[in-house]
Amino acid sequence: MFVGNYTHNIDAKGRVFVPSKLRQELGQRFYICRGMDCRCIRAYNETEWVRMLSRLRDSNLGDNSARRRLTYSAVDVEMDSQGRIMLTEQLRNYAGLTEKVCFVGMLDWVELWNPESFAEMMGDDMMDPDKDEYDALREVGIN
Repeated sequence: MFVGNYTHNIDAKGRVFVPSKLRQELGQRFYICRGMDCRCIRAYNETEWVRMLSRLRDSNLGDNSARRRLTYSAVDVEMDSQGRIMLTEQLRNYAGLTEKVCFVGMLDWVELWNPESFAEMMGDDMMDPDKDEYDALREVGIN
C-alpha cells in the first residue's frame, strides 16, 4: 500500500530516484502513464496494472477512446542499479515536471507531481478538518 510523499530531483537526462520506501512495492519493473483526473503521472506495480487492464479489457465500453487514453502514454520502466527511472519527455511535459518530482502515495498507485502544482492543488489549508474531502472520508467511515 502506497502512502506518504517524497520529493526528488530530475537529472538532465530525465531520470529521477524512486523513493526507497516505494521501491519494494512498485517492484524493479513497473508502469507509468498520464494521470486520469489531473496533470500528474501515475505509477502502478505490475499486479495492479494487469488488474486494471483486465478490467478495461472485460468492460463493455463499446468505444476504444477510453482504452486509448489510458494506454497510449503508458510506459513500462525499470529501475537502474541506483534506483532511478527514466521519465519520457511526453510524460514530463504533460505533468509539468522540470526540476523536481513529488511522489504521492495513493494506496493502490503512486502519483508523480510537479511540487508547485501539487501544493497549489492541495492548498494552504490541506489539513483543515472542515474541507469537503474530509466529509467524503467521513461518509465511508473514516473519522
